[in-house]
Amino acid sequence: MDAPDTSLYKSPQAYKVDMEYYDAAMKRIPVPYESVFVPTSFGKTHAIVMGRKGAPSVVLMHGLAANALSMRSMFPALAKDYRIYVPEAVGYSGKSATTRPPVEDYTKWLMEVLDAFKIDKTHMVGISLGAWLSMRIALDMPQRVRSLGLLSSAGFVPSSKISLIKTIFLVSTSTFPSNSRNNARRFLRLITSPKWQQDPEMVEVFYRLLRYYKSPNALPRTLRDEELKKINQPTLLLMGQYDQLFKAAPVVERARKLLPSLRTSEIVPDVGHLMNIEKPELVNSLILKFLKDN
Repeated sequence: MDAPDTSLYKSPQAYKVDMEYYDAAMKRIPVPYESVFVPTSFGKTHAIVMGRKGAPSVVLMHGLAANALSMRSMFPALAKDYRIYVPEAVGYSGKSATTRPPVEDYTKWLMEVLDAFKIDKTHMVGISLGAWLSMRIALDMPQRVRSLGLLSSAGFVPSSKISLIKTIFLVSTSTFPSNSRNNARRFLRLITSPKWQQDPEMVEVFYRLLRYYKSPNALPRTLRDEELKKINQPTLLLMGQYDQLFKAAPVVERARKLLPSLRTSEIVPDVGHLMNIEKPELVNSLILKFLKDN
């Protein structure tokens, strides 16, 4: 057996420890699922697949540096009525290949994943970078997308410079073991609502990302007016009241002005960037209502 590629991690031991934690977390997924690998020109892609076979498909897209497990708060709610596919982007912190292409090439990667699963047309639900990537697929291959669910979406406004500076500082100082868990808590405070009681498991997840993982530094660009005007699929947009990475009000304002098929746009109260983790029941109910209406 070939040795695993540990190049995305700060050491082979870091990779080993993180994968052990990942495998243990997978066992806690509360619904039946399959762990599947499919080939792409960027390397093999791991995906978690669940839900009723033959039901309408929903592709869930995680955010920057994350993996499929970051979307698991949605699994029980959506898997009842839909076939759910949760691919892990290559070059990120899951089990997919370590290839890290330019951000713009991730649309080609995702199209190859859809082809590998024989998904002709699907609902797309993404958070942050995953929302941006969902919009890009809707632009590049509109016939493949039924609807768009955009959470904490990148692509409408530039990310906050202050938040980026704070993030870079936390990532850089997390090399020192004494700082790592404290920095994980600080990072969570940066990207969540001040009212959210931090979950110990989420602290552990972000500790491992900061401590062991070589985070990507390429960010998605802001989409142009003419691009947003071409997105004709029914769209749901949810932004967090306390999102420090992409300010909610200007995102919603630009979406309402430019997206021709925007069905619902809301600023979700008392959440930050990680709304699916902070208020999973509310977010899931809004997504399900949108999917059933479209």
